[in-house]
Amino acid sequence: MEREQAKQAFELHCFQPAVQTWTQEITKQYQADYKKNEAVLIEQLEQYLELLAALQERTGCKPVAVTISVLWSALMVGTPAILLEAYETVPFLSDSILSQKVKAPWLFYGWRNFLEDLEQRTKKQGLSTYIRKPELRGEAIQGARHLLPTYQIMMKTHVDGLNQQSCWSRIQKEGLFCITMGEYMERQVPLVGERDKVDLTFLEPESNVRFGKFEHLTFQEQHFQKLTMSDTVFEHCTFRHVTFTQCSFHDSVWVDCTFEHCVFQESSWMGAKFYGTRWTDCTMEQIWCQVGQSKAMWDIISKGHTGLYDCLLEKTKLISCQWKNIRLRNCQFLHMQSKDSQLNQEMEGQMEPWEDMDESV
Repeated sequence: MEREQAKQAFELHCFQPAVQTWTQEITKQYQADYKKNEAVLIEQLEQYLELLAALQERTGCKPVAVTISVLWSALMVGTPAILLEAYETVPFLSDSILSQKVKAPWLFYGWRNFLEDLEQRTKKQGLSTYIRKPELRGEAIQGARHLLPTYQIMMKTHVDGLNQQSCWSRIQKEGLFCITMGEYMERQVPLVGERDKVDLTFLEPESNVRFGKFEHLTFQEQHFQKLTMSDTVFEHCTFRHVTFTQCSFHDSVWVDCTFEHCVFQESSWMGAKFYGTRWTDCTMEQIWCQVGQSKAMWDIISKGHTGLYDCLLEKTKLISCQWKNIRLRNCQFLHMQSKDSQLNQEMEGQMEPWEDMDESV
């Protein structure tokens, strides 16, 4: 057997089934320990933020980010750990101002069992000559990397509300301050944060307003393109003749907002929550609410389902929208029509036929 053939056989008959079994075991165990894990993580972060606040009081440092990095070297030896670091500039481009290694027993349950399972499957397939034990550990780390997005989702859920705690308020912030999670020296995913006020009116395409909060504002005849609006909060805002193109609304919150004659195109509403919001004479085309539908890296991490609560949608068109798993409560749909869309069953039953829609209603 050639080396390349052995690698393909290992991937198909050893690696994939072992990772699948491990994922199921982790999911089951994590669900059982969910509250305990959350308490441990929050306590660790609160203690770290208190240390950071004390450091800031002594030195006047200005942190912009705290990173939570998974330490693969620690996992290799069977003692999962994370590294907490604070930075005054873009993470990893300069030295951290406060670094702390913390044990993380909630990370990657059953690591040793996974290694043993991978080794046994490799022997059973007669591939031990090609895939030796040291290489197996490297492959196992790749398996853990596959699971990292799942942990990032859980971490984002765990830390929701951390920015309302006293330890957070002790940190003096300028501009943006956030906590992220990922691999050390690699891509990090924002979990929770806070941003100074931003004026949306003059933003360039592809701008990022993540963690921004907007209240009692009116926007008219604007075009927002490739805007990252994830984790934002909009309260009592009005949008008239506004177009959103390829924008990300992940985990955003909208309270008592109004959209009139607005257009939404190729945008993700994954995890977004709308409360008491109204859409009138709007068009939504290729709006999705499920993880990964854009097939882009940023379309992975979200802490929950998209939800519409006490909302009104009237004279609005849905074209090629993926809303099958959207959650609804006390919503009204008046003179709505859809085309080539997958909708929640409750919504589907209230759509008017596309060809029968009276544009003058």
